[in-house]
Amino acid sequence: MTDSVRFRRTVEKVKEMGFNPSKMKFVEAVYAMSAMSESTWERKVNAYKRWGLSEADILVAFKKHPLFILASEDKIERAMDFFVNKMGWESSLIVERPILVLLSLEERIIPRTSVINDLKSKGLVAKHIYLPTLLEYQEKKFLEKFVTPYKKEVLSC
Repeated sequence: MTDSVRFRRTVEKVKEMGFNPSKMKFVEAVYAMSAMSESTWERKVNAYKRWGLSEADILVAFKKHPLFILASEDKIERAMDFFVNKMGWESSLIVERPILVLLSLEERIIPRTSVINDLKSKGLVAKHIYLPTLLEYQEKKFLEKFVTPYKKEVLSC
């Protein structure tokens, strides 16, 4: 199959999924689907299914953030393991916040969850704070809200 035929099929498939061709998410979906073979797509879908997500769930997540499907199978596994087994979150969280799979565990997710859990344990932030949202904050915003204001309190404990 030629590249142009494959591209047209991908565009049609993305349209069939319900993406609006006039929106940026359509372009992201075409890019994501063009970046992998059908067998790679299936392996990634199966990686999410192993964590209890249905094909419908995965499609909802794909529509919210098409690039989430580009995470490697290893990255999907490590992220889901952390969220479900270490944080105790439901795997369905990824349907609501698919971008979380793309964030670095080592450089963003683990350090931020550690900071927030430390602040919670010291009573410096509310116990019911919704951590998944904080993982998405830009670095500057996270530092301004959760690091800079508490430097003295944390260092003196």
